[in-house]
This record gives sequence, structure tokens and C-alpha cells, in this order.
Amino acid sequence: METEHKTWLPMIAIGLIVGFMLGYVAEQAVPPSSVDAASEVQEELVRVDDLVYKEEVQRILVRFSADQDVVYAYQQLLDLRVPAAYTADHLALVLALGAAKDGESGATVKLDVLISSINWLSL
Repeated sequence: METEHKTWLPMIAIGLIVGFMLGYVAEQAVPPSSVDAASEVQEELVRVDDLVYKEEVQRILVRFSADQDVVYAYQQLLDLRVPAAYTADHLALVLALGAAKDGESGATVKLDVLISSINWLSL
């Protein structure tokens, strides 16, 4: 009784080689100017995101200073997407609002000092 034994290893290897070759050819086909244009667009999006982030934080804190709704401001800050350049300031704001939300003594004074120390915030 003779069993026919098929092995898939050669087919898999050929498929991987062809796939890598197609990927290499596709990568070489992209003109460098389109790669540069894509990186410029991404940099512009980062700049726009920074501006949008700053405007949103300004809006949240202006509303907070008007109605003193700590829970709203805290939740809105938690929901924001934060650019990498502003993570430290954002974390400090969230922690200060969290302390004010929890009713810690002196938290609102600390929050006011923090807001005045962040140079891009102008309330």
C-alpha cells in the first residue's frame, strides 16, 4: 500500500518569494515626490491637530470658568485626543480638575495657578 505524500512547503515558499518581490516592485514604483508630499500633509495635519486641541481646551476652560462645572470640564478633557507635545500639560490639567471634582481643599487655587502657568492658555 503506497501513500501519496504531498508537501505544501515548496508552494508556500514560492508564494512568499513572489509576494516579497511584488512588494519590492510596488515600493520602487512610488515616486519620491509623492512620499514627500505625504509627509508634508501629515505634518500639516499634526499642526492642525495642535491648533484644534488648543481651541478645544480653551473652550472647555472658558466654560468651566463661567459655570464652575468641574465634572463637565473633567470629562471633556478626558475625551480629547492629545498631541504628544501637550501630554504633560494635559495630564496636569486633568489631575487638577480631578482633585477639584473630588473636593480636595485648595484644588481650585492649584488649578488657577496651573492654568496661568501654561503659556499657550489665555483665558
